[in-house]
Amino acid sequence: KEHAKLDTRFDLAYNTHQISVFTEGILNMKTTLFGVIEVHPQQLLEDGIRKELVWRISKELNQSLTFTQHSHLHSDLDAALIAVGDKLGALQQSFEHIQDYIKVYGLKVWQEEFTRITNYYVEQESNRFLRRKIFDSQSVYQSEAIPIPRFLSYKKPYAYNFTGRVINQLLVKTHFESTIYADLKQAWYVPSTLAISVSIRTFNLILQGLGAVGLNGLDQLIGYMIVNDLQHFTKEFNRRMDADTIKFLQTFLHKLRGGDGGGGGVGGGTLSFLPSFALKLYGAYIQEFVNKRYFRTLGQILCAVGQKQLLRRQMNCALNFQAKIDSKMLTCTLEAMNEALLNDVMSHYRSPNDKPYPEEETVLGDLAEYLNFIGISNPMAKIYITSEPLPCLSVILFLYIIAQIDKLSWNAAFNSLCCITTNQQLDGTPLVVGVLTILKQFHPSYTDQLIALLCQFVRCYIYEQGEKLNEKNTSDRQKNKDMPKPAKNALHFLDLLCKYGAHIDRKDVAAHLPAYMFDSYNLSK
Repeated sequence: KEHAKLDTRFDLAYNTHQISVFTEGILNMKTTLFGVIEVHPQQLLEDGIRKELVWRISKELNQSLTFTQHSHLHSDLDAALIAVGDKLGALQQSFEHIQDYIKVYGLKVWQEEFTRITNYYVEQESNRFLRRKIFDSQSVYQSEAIPIPRFLSYKKPYAYNFTGRVINQLLVKTHFESTIYADLKQAWYVPSTLAISVSIRTFNLILQGLGAVGLNGLDQLIGYMIVNDLQHFTKEFNRRMDADTIKFLQTFLHKLRGGDGGGGGVGGGTLSFLPSFALKLYGAYIQEFVNKRYFRTLGQILCAVGQKQLLRRQMNCALNFQAKIDSKMLTCTLEAMNEALLNDVMSHYRSPNDKPYPEEETVLGDLAEYLNFIGISNPMAKIYITSEPLPCLSVILFLYIIAQIDKLSWNAAFNSLCCITTNQQLDGTPLVVGVLTILKQFHPSYTDQLIALLCQFVRCYIYEQGEKLNEKNTSDRQKNKDMPKPAKNALHFLDLLCKYGAHIDRKDVAAHLPAYMFDSYNLSK
């Protein structure tokens, strides 16, 4: 009797009967006129059901996904996502249970309204990063008949609704100064305790709680944040890099190419040149910039962009994996369509007169939306902003990288460059991804120049060590035959650029650095 739950089942049956009686009364009404307005009972019933459903879903999302300022534990976010998933799942099952009694397609109505609610809240949250705000009267997701409620926004952490609060929690728990990203396990770890901060499980919980629509909306919102960060980077660069600074950096580049002041060296004229006193030259120019506030600001923006790109990458993996499980035929169809269109585009550029370009406004636009929804996209290959060329961008990036390389070391456990000390923690992976992202926004020559500078940096250190070993006896040579740490870290950095970059591979590095230098030592050491 206790396991049968007779009282609960009676309440369910009684409420279902009441709903069916009410629905029967509504549907027996004929089409009537209120003045000049024609009222259809079926449409009136469905709109009323949709209005109540929208209110309940919106209220649950905004109340359950609320975090305090001190919610820094991994379990807080997971517990909230589990709770909202359970509550919305129960609400969906209840709605599907009564769909036959109210003559409404329950699952269709649920998916339509849940998609509209999520897109509306993502659109309103994106107003934080837009110059031209989208008001309710302009929103395609808001409706006068079935309005989506707006709740009071929370100022700390700054967010308009639950989508912003979830993103803020993810950014706090994956911050590059407090966690280390392990790509092999696709998780962020707290170095002091080796506890998992965010992992695949977190994104699966988002899928269970908010669905594919919610995870795709969070992915779009992070895209707006990346655009905002990159615009901030270009503004800060243009404001701080005056004519004297640009001239100073051009002088540095001129010396590295074997110009006046470079001294005697091997080669000349290009970045294949090995300037004498190169290590002192690097140290002098790093010291010139390392204490400047804007230099650190630019680096912080790069790491923040890289952190957000890694989150987008993880979200796309979760979406794609779920799509292959839930809708294998759709995924395979879209992949085939994507490959076919890419082949058409490449055929067009091989012979523009014979092969037309695919229709961008219809086919490409619609397909891109579907591909983003099932996670077939690479955030590293996206162009977020358009900007005027930034002079000496590659040089300032190079100086920041070699300034950070001395602090970093290769960690075999995380398979990444990182700095883990009692006073400081720094993850090198977000820096790598941030550098790749900013380079993708500009001409490929910027990328090629940065790779050439890093390869020259490695060669200079190896050449300098070789010169020192020639001056020592045989026993000292055996002790000091290992590659210098800065050169090894620079090789690790180049290897990570090739690993994460959509527009960089080992061939680009091999054009400036012999391939055997990558193959002659074990990258795991």
